[in-house]
Amino acid sequence: MITSRVHAGETPASLVFKGMFEFLTSDKREAKFLRRYYTFILVPCLNPDGVVCGNYRSSISGVDLNRQWILPDENFQPEIYAVKNLLKVFTEQERRQIWIYCDLHGHSKKKNSFFYGCNTAANGGFLSWTIVRLLPRIFA
Repeated sequence: MITSRVHAGETPASLVFKGMFEFLTSDKREAKFLRRYYTFILVPCLNPDGVVCGNYRSSISGVDLNRQWILPDENFQPEIYAVKNLLKVFTEQERRQIWIYCDLHGHSKKKNSFFYGCNTAANGGFLSWTIVRLLPRIFA
């Protein structure tokens, strides 16, 4: 799953998403291989109302949607609520595993490309810790 623009003001995320989308939907051999073996769920903008209103980090309801993942409200954070439901349907009803969730952002001070990862996986032991860090290691 690849999502983008949870923070409305992080416009570089849209450019990166566009490049990923164009590659994944292209006729390139590598893209065809990936599509053959993997299902991609692509969400280009998690905060469209915030973008339209000109907000920087908040949604139209005035909250940072990136801080609403634990218990999103269907009425006040419908974007996060819908994505969580989509993930639930995908994993429970279709019995598929999510291998990677990549949420694209921009940064006000850091330059170039970088990864942030979840540290909560460290509680699952060495294997869990390693899996979370595998994609950034491959890119490095």
